[in-house]
Amino acid sequence: MFAVSSLANAAGPRPADMLLDKSDPLVIRWSVSASKKKLCSETYPIPEAAKHWTNCASGEFSQCGGPVECSCSDADDKLVWYHCKEGDYARCEDDQLCKEGDSD
Repeated sequence: MFAVSSLANAAGPRPADMLLDKSDPLVIRWSVSASKKKLCSETYPIPEAAKHWTNCASGEFSQCGGPVECSCSDADDKLVWYHCKEGDYARCEDDQLCKEGDSD
């Protein structure tokens, strides 16, 4: 029991956390924006069966790097949604327009 309580104390609040008023709306907004977004492959996992789906056509796509709720692994990728007869899925894909924007 002693080892468990000492581990809990070791994993306690960090000094910087103790200085922040976590009820302050500015702190809450900063915490959310500072948190790292999930990868789109985690947010929108591709169904295993999708490789056999038929009549697929690309539809909507995100901004470079991914939509607000997730990020692509490369900044020059966009999340592209596919609509198939059997269902829909999304995946990040390379987009030349994102690369061209980097050279400005």
